[in-house]
Amino acid sequence: IPPDHLPNIFRPFYTTKGEGTGLGLSLARRIVEDHHGRIDVTSAVGQGTTFAVMLPLRRADIQAAASEPPGHSNQVRVSKPCLKLS
Repeated sequence: IPPDHLPNIFRPFYTTKGEGTGLGLSLARRIVEDHHGRIDVTSAVGQGTTFAVMLPLRRADIQAAASEPPGHSNQVRVSKPCLKLS
């Protein structure tokens, strides 16, 4: 994925493909964030792209994240231990 595309890849309806809807990554991100996780992406043109999905493993981690006041943070925090898929 070219560097100039990376800031937009999770935006709904953003696509560089003629037949794509641009919803796949935005839906994936929303599902992961709804489960108090996060998706990280690294990409090198001509070498490939890696998406790492991190999800909390313990209910206490989820409850702690949910108890933060609204607007407390724009970032989703993942406490350890977590499940990382890449």
